[in-house]
Parts: sequence; C-alpha cells; structure tokens
Amino acid sequence: MKLSREKGYWVILGSIIVIMTIGQVVVPVMGDDAFFINQSFSIDWVVSRYQQWSSRIFIEAILVLISKQLWLFRVFNAIIFASLLDLLTQSSFGRQLKGLFLVVIFFLFLPVTLFLSAGWLATSVNYLWPITAGIFVMKQLDKTVTAKTLLWLSVLTLFATNQEQVCITILLLLLGKLLFLVVTKEKIHYVHYLVLGLTVINVGLIALSPGNQSRQAQSIPTFFPEFAQFNLFDKINLGISNTSKMLLVQQNMLMLFLITLLAVFIILYGQKLYIKCLSVIPLLVVPINIILVTLIHNGYTIQSFSQYLIEKQSSPALSQVLQLVSTLLTNDVEIILNVGFILILLCILLCLWEMSQSLSLPYLFTVGFASHAMMGFSPSIFKSGDRTAFILYMIIIYAILSILTRFYNQTAVVDSK
Repeated sequence: MKLSREKGYWVILGSIIVIMTIGQVVVPVMGDDAFFINQSFSIDWVVSRYQQWSSRIFIEAILVLISKQLWLFRVFNAIIFASLLDLLTQSSFGRQLKGLFLVVIFFLFLPVTLFLSAGWLATSVNYLWPITAGIFVMKQLDKTVTAKTLLWLSVLTLFATNQEQVCITILLLLLGKLLFLVVTKEKIHYVHYLVLGLTVINVGLIALSPGNQSRQAQSIPTFFPEFAQFNLFDKINLGISNTSKMLLVQQNMLMLFLITLLAVFIILYGQKLYIKCLSVIPLLVVPINIILVTLIHNGYTIQSFSQYLIEKQSSPALSQVLQLVSTLLTNDVEIILNVGFILILLCILLCLWEMSQSLSLPYLFTVGFASHAMMGFSPSIFKSGDRTAFILYMIIIYAILSILTRFYNQTAVVDSK
C-alpha cells in the first residue's frame, strides 16, 4: 500500500535521474576536472597528494578512479543528486510529490556556480557526494542497523568527513546530539560512538596533513597576500563578513524566502509578542546591509565621513561622535556590518526556536552558519566561490521546508476544527 502511494514519487525521482544523466553529456570539462582526468591512481599518488596538497585522500582517490569513466560518473552523480532531493523531501514532508516538487523548485534558486566553480566533476565529488553521504549518515544514527549496514555506514562516514566542512559539521552535530542525550538521560546507541570515532580520525588527518599546510602557504601569495598578516580575530571577522554578504546582501532568494516565511509564521502563530517583533527585523535590515557593504566596497569609512563633516563645517557634534566611534571600531564599517549580522542571526534563531519549539533547528542553522564562516581561516576564501556555501544552502532549504510543514500542520488543525 505504501509503495503504491509513493509510485508517482519514485517515477518523478527516476525521471530526474534519467534527465540529469543525459543532460550531463553537454557539460564541458573545466577547472580542476582536467587535472584529475589526467592523473593515474596509485597508493603512491594518494600519499603524495596528502604530503603535498590535500588531506582529501578518500575523496580524491574516488575522483581519480571515476574520472576515467565519465559515463559512470554521470550515472552515479545523477543518482546521488536524486538521493539528496529524496533525503531533504523525506526529512520534511515524507515521500510526497508536493514535497519533492518544492525541493526541486528551491534547487532552481541555487547559484549555478555552486556546482561548476571547480568543474562539474571535481565539485560534485568534493561537495555534492560527501554532503549527501553526510546527511544519510546522520539520518541513520537512531535507526536499527545490521552488520552490513554498519559497514556501509562506516565507509560513508569516512568518505563524507574527509571533506573539511562536512567533517566539522558532522562533528558539531554529533557533539550537540550526544550532549542532548546525556542531559535527557536517554540511551546512546553505539553507532553514535562509531561515527564520532571515524569523524575524529578524519579530523586528525586534516589537522596533521602536510599537504594542507603546503597548499595554504602557496595560496596566500597567489590569492590573498594580506591573509599572512591576519590574526585570529581578523579571520573570524573575515568568515562572518563573507557569510553575511552571502546571506543578506547578495541576491539570495532562498534566504529571502526563509526570513519572509518565518516572519509570517511567527506573526500568525507565535505566542510571544517580542518574538513577533524580532521576526520582522531581518526583513527590515537587508537594505541597510546593502548600503553598508556598498560603502565598504567604495572605500568609505567612519573616519572619512567624519573628516568630510569637519571640512564642510557641518554638524560638528555628529562628527565628534563619529570620531569617537571610529576610535572604538578599528575595523571601520565592517565591524558594524558583522555586529548587525550577528544580531539578525540571533533574531532568526529565536524565531526558529519559537516556530519549532525545539533547539534542534536553531542549532542546525548555527552549525550551517559555522560551516561557511570557517572559510575565514582559508586564504582561498574568495577563490573557492559559492561551492563552500553548499552545506549552508542545504540547511536553509531544510529550514524553509520545516516552516512550510508547520504551516501545513497548522492549516490542517484549523480545518479539523
């Protein structure tokens, strides 16, 4: 009976696989694709890459192997992409057609560079595949697993967490969940410890890789010479600034959907007046953020504006206030932008908590934010492009689906009355 109800769902999902498999034929080899296609796989090659360039030994091993059979890559890539759609749909609406259509529509709003910035082949295997594997692993933690399933779960965990952002994301989600289980005195399944242990192994591989250190040393003079002078605060500031720009300044329709739906839901169904007021703030401050970023990009600072007022002999009191502010805020307008963004983020987190009546969704959104902000510690933060926001985009889509699910449930309750 269940299979019969889901027949249309699987037909559409299968059609997506077929269409995507065929459509990938016209995608050209670009970026890093050519490099991996021309490599020959061997253990020595993997060791050399770990020593000289990257800790992604499991990911790049598969990347080199599958690059020799592009037809096989296209089939696998289509299946994995469809699996990601299925995982997101199943997590919100269950396997229903309306949920699948919504997920597909939201994916159409993702920037194309999310999949192409390093080449279709390289970006897919380095981002789409481990992120999908990571979502699957996290969904299996509370399920009963067999010995065969446990083996596959271990393989997928090692593969997924070999990607740095996925590794940190899964580590934070696992630690958060384990803390929750300890506080609530619930039973912790041994699979949690297995996944945590395998994740820690990859944390060690990433931290100790001479290749990662070598790549960073080579990237600084090439992509971001000023990065060599950055301290810890500068790197955190850089990560927050870049993430705030991606979420609230660029033409990010998904983020606009999220804050709009969240505000509407809280206003209609929220119980606390102050939360209702906070829900509107993210919608109001976006134009202000756009103005501030425009000022930064054009070289305007608090000091220059204050000096302008003094030269024009206009509003001396305001110029003195601005001089005081500029003394306190050594990083100019960018600090204001980041402080404002953090306040907006807090508003969003409070609204997500009010909407879901749980800390899990706000925590997930925070981890997603951290997965992108951590790029502030990489000199290739701007060179990497949109693909580093892949995890955050998936969490935004999941949050939107969660809000729509709550809308649907609230409507069903009203109709039943």
